[in-house]
Order: sequence, then C-alpha cells, then structure tokens
Amino acid sequence: MPWHNSSLLVVPCSISSQFKNLSKSALTSTISLLPNSNLDKSVCNKSNAKRDTQQIIQPYLSDILDYLRTMEMQEKRRPAGDYMDKVQRCITTNMRRTLVDWLVEVADEYKLLPETLHLAVSYIDRFLSIHSLNRSKLQLLGVSAMLIASKYEEITPPKAVDFCQITDNTYELHEVAT
Repeated sequence: MPWHNSSLLVVPCSISSQFKNLSKSALTSTISLLPNSNLDKSVCNKSNAKRDTQQIIQPYLSDILDYLRTMEMQEKRRPAGDYMDKVQRCITTNMRRTLVDWLVEVADEYKLLPETLHLAVSYIDRFLSIHSLNRSKLQLLGVSAMLIASKYEEITPPKAVDFCQITDNTYELHEVAT
C-alpha cells in the first residue's frame, strides 16, 4: 500500500484521501478515533529497542546458531588444518599470531564487533591455506580481510583509508581496497 507523507504523521493514501478536505484540528481529532492509534506513545528508545530486538530474535537464536555451526563445518568454508606446513613457505605460526594480535588491537581501536574480528581471521586462514604469501604482504592481507569483514558485519565500517593509516601508510589505498 503506498504511503502519503504529511508533515506530522504518515497515513496510508487510502485513508489520507478521505481526509484531504478536513482542517488540521479536525484531522487530528479524526485520527484519534482510528483503531489502534498509538500517536501518543513513545515510538522508540534504546531500552525498548534492545528488548524488542531480543524478543524478536530469541525464538530463532538456536536455529541461527545451528545454521552457522553447520556452515562452519563445511569443508569449503574451513582452512586446511596443516596449511602452515604444506602451503606456506615464508609465513610462520608466530607471524600469523603477531598479525592476529595486531588485528585485535585494530578491532579494539575502531570498536569493531567481535564477529568482525573472527570473520577476518577466518578469511586470513582460508586464504593462507590455498595461497603461498610473501611476508611483506601479510599485514596487507590482514587489513584487507578486516576491511571485507567489517563491510559485512558492521553498520558503519571503517573506510579503506583508515586501514591505510593504521598501517602507517605502508600500503596505498588501491592495494588495501583490491
């Protein structure tokens, strides 16, 4: 149903066309007679929104977690277990650990969700399990994975320029964004 936008309220076109010749005071008194009119109630505040969201999600939470667990178990979504020994020639487990520690600090600085960090590390591991990487490009892989993960998980993700700056401009914008 199309909506008509009034200066104070939004009513369906079919209803607003019936009231188009009424004065503003007559319209206000007529609207108060409409069934289920909640014009005098608070629309949204943070505590109501959080509670309402939890109530909406709660029945589906176990299904969502089961689905994500199933997706995680698919072989194409998991890195090879021994990729550091078989695939990587220049990258060591200590280098990967240092990268992940640094990404934790980046996520903390930009106040990113934990899911963003987990997804970024998953991207890194999946990439490293199929491509050999030069150590000079490991940090680039980390910030690129974090950029992609933040675009997927965050409402307002950091920009690619921010990731360039966090690396002390070691990499240029076109390297991080591609």
